Amino acid sequence: MGKYTASRHSELSKTKKPNSLFPPQANVTILEGKIHGGNYQTREIWNYLEFLDSWFQDHSPTGPSPISANVTTSASRGNLWEDVIASAGRQAALDRQAPPTLKSKDYGRTLVASVGRWDPGVKLEAQWWVGGECQGESFGVSQGQTVEYVHPRHGGGHGRAGKVRLEVTGRKMGYVKETRRSNSVTL
Repeated sequence: MGKYTASRHSELSKTKKPNSLFPPQANVTILEGKIHGGNYQTREIWNYLEFLDSWFQDHSPTGPSPISANVTTSASRGNLWEDVIASAGRQAALDRQAPPTLKSKDYGRTLVASVGRWDPGVKLEAQWWVGGECQGESFGVSQGQTVEYVHPRHGGGHGRAGKVRLEVTGRKMGYVKETRRSNSVTL
């Protein structure tokens, strides 16, 4: 297995005046048979984390090699734990979600439902339920969509009246499928 190293040194030496934004040399390591990406210098995870910790300590404002003030601002700061917890984590994710909601329209002749709020990337499928039995085929829906249900008895048909609800099932690769039920409305 070969190890190849490329350098920006030759590029910089061809320019009239070296650009002060770039170091005089930047090394890129390409390992034969390895995919691009992963940890720096293909280090094992704990070695890599110790390397990062050392770099952070060295370049902190009180470290031996602090980052220059001309590339940071006085207002910059890292994330506070309270900020992270407020916008991330399991509970915050649950707070951003909502089940489908069902409302009556046109004096009960038509029902309008939201599909609820879901995480990005979830594939959604909906199914109407009337009187405890599924009504028709399930159908694809998308985030933010509203759907309508007109009971057959209001369209001249002889459908059975009862409690109506919408069930929306979300699927996302690597996650367990989840079905959420709307409130019920009686026709």
